[in-house]
Amino acid sequence: MLSRLVKLHISIFYFLFINAADILIRIITINFIKINSSFNIIFYHEIPSENKDNFKKQMEHLNKNTTVVRPDFTGPYKKGIIYSAVTFDDAFISFYQNAIPILIEKKIPAVNFVPTKHIGKKPAWITDNTTYAYNETVMTAKQLKETASDIIEYGTHTHSHCKLPALPL
Repeated sequence: MLSRLVKLHISIFYFLFINAADILIRIITINFIKINSSFNIIFYHEIPSENKDNFKKQMEHLNKNTTVVRPDFTGPYKKGIIYSAVTFDDAFISFYQNAIPILIEKKIPAVNFVPTKHIGKKPAWITDNTTYAYNETVMTAKQLKETASDIIEYGTHTHSHCKLPALPL
């Protein structure tokens, strides 16, 4: 019976010690480590002409209600600030025609990830002719060069826009 009481006391002590440490860690984390800010990444593929006005309103909303930063922003983060970054995929011509002028006007930095094999061509990876992007074209090398700036940046979106999870090792 005595050994059971000793085991019970040891178990209770262990339980209290483990939970007290966990509670203490949570208090320290909440009060000293948590930044209490957020970082939103806004992601687009294409900006059709009929959505240009909506896109402009969205960018105005971002500028008014968040701190817009480059997608590679690493801080420092300020408490209570909502950060936003804008990215695009596929470098479609609608980005060139409809988004770039608005991004430059509003001084909103953005990065567009380009499938380099398809520069200046139709997006061969899109086979559904009911989607808007089916009729898109990837920007030309000249368009990419002329628009690259402190506001508009380009990155790689693989060479061929392959489905990475489907690739064998």
